[in-house]
Amino acid sequence: MVWSHHGNTQGVAVDLVNAAAHQVGLSISIVGADWKTAQDELRDGKTDALIQINQTPQRLEIYDFSDPLLKSNFHIFRRTKDIQISGIDSLSGRKVGVEAGGFPIEFLQKYDQIGVVVVPNWSDAFAKLSASEIDAVFVDRWVGEYELYQHKFNNITLIDPPVVTLESSIAVKKGNTALLAKINEGLRRIESNGTRQSILRKWEAKEVVYLTRESIDRIIMAAAAAAALFMLGVIAYLYRQRKNLQSANSALEFANERLSRLATTDTLTGLWNRLHFEERVGHELIKADRYKQPLSVLIFDIDQFKLVNDSYGHLVGDRVLVELCDMARQQTRDSDLLARWGGEEFIMLMPNTGPNEAMAVAEKLRANFASHNFADAGSITASFGIAPYQPGESVDHWISRADTALYEAKQEGRNTVKIAHI
Repeated sequence: MVWSHHGNTQGVAVDLVNAAAHQVGLSISIVGADWKTAQDELRDGKTDALIQINQTPQRLEIYDFSDPLLKSNFHIFRRTKDIQISGIDSLSGRKVGVEAGGFPIEFLQKYDQIGVVVVPNWSDAFAKLSASEIDAVFVDRWVGEYELYQHKFNNITLIDPPVVTLESSIAVKKGNTALLAKINEGLRRIESNGTRQSILRKWEAKEVVYLTRESIDRIIMAAAAAAALFMLGVIAYLYRQRKNLQSANSALEFANERLSRLATTDTLTGLWNRLHFEERVGHELIKADRYKQPLSVLIFDIDQFKLVNDSYGHLVGDRVLVELCDMARQQTRDSDLLARWGGEEFIMLMPNTGPNEAMAVAEKLRANFASHNFADAGSITASFGIAPYQPGESVDHWISRADTALYEAKQEGRNTVKIAHI
């Protein structure tokens, strides 16, 4: 869904639309607004499109819709203690909060026995639910879980399964066929090149932070009980075998170290994974700003890797990835951070590195890959995009510039290096 955070419009739909626009060269600006305002502005020509809107017979009369953008699962959210609310039928005679103008209010209008309460925004709806002013909220799961996380509503939970599931799209003013064709082409490209799945995995990974207070209490109690039992065992064990305790502690430290490594490492290539990169990159930006140090990011992607999988099979494709990563790892400095970004795409964070040094590193990698004979697959090339960090630049904007440079390298025939424009 879409929301505003510190003045920036964010959300899984925003990332998908930005990626699709980038693929077809559309320059866009996404602004968060309530549904009524957004639809009024599209009708009056003040905006060009609405993102993540569900098709209804009424809307089909005034809008043209793109190919599917995102699956929307609409759930009931209730206070954790109100276990009698278990589905749509249990809302009879209860007050349910929804925004004006969206799918939830249209859907609930079929149920005369449900008391629909129109709220100015979803944050207000969840605040009313937490304060017992209403009995439930009916909303898309992406929105609901974000509100629980953002505002720390620890007394609210989600009811599974969803009441209804829809495929949302991008809507344009009826007859705007040129823009609609561009949008559909962008959506097809992010589907075929894996960008869509990468974005969805990134946002789905964030669901683990959406725990209710009840869940947290259970986890704390279980952990405390486990810790107490463990301590009793340790005390008894100390009486029996003091020396063996040291060995047990060493084994525990090793296991914890291994678990930590597994959580931050790509299992196929042995490189750092995307999660670890995202944790580290913010610290490096702070250092670069504080100490006025140069910082560059490099993204590279194996050219026509799908042909390798199609021609030789995925096992050969995996061996190519491992072999190429071993070559890249040998050329990185201790201060560099090389990670698998997704699929056949990799990213390198280079502290204290300006554009010329970064270009030299990329050219060396490119030449080594191109001249190497990969086992079972022969010649393999890669394309590279570089972005030197600009003071005060956001992480997303910085990496997006590197990704744009990579796209230009692909467009210019592959097996080349491009540096991003400021």
